Amino acid sequence: SVVFSDETVRASLPEGVAVCLYRIAQEALNNAIRHGRADRISICLRGASDSVHMTVEDNGVGFDVQTASSGLGLISMTERVEHVGGSLRIRSQADAGTQVEVRVPDLPGQ
Repeated sequence: SVVFSDETVRASLPEGVAVCLYRIAQEALNNAIRHGRADRISICLRGASDSVHMTVEDNGVGFDVQTASSGLGLISMTERVEHVGGSLRIRSQADAGTQVEVRVPDLPGQ
């Protein structure tokens, strides 16, 4: 099951920010199902005055972030976030799932 929630996110995000968040969520979902064998995933999108934060958490098998950081999917997520001036943090632990945290700037008029 996948649960989505959002808090104080403005109705229209800059296209680059929206595409970045969409693609990272897509990659995180794919990884959680394919590699993590997760059966519960949550996506939370939160707006702040100058940024948007997204957290994708799963209950999968987890992985060693240091070893996997050279994988194409994780490299792609990192590049996407850096392209829009944001940050990415991935935490995972064996048998404890994975958490992907993204922060991207969202300045009005951008």
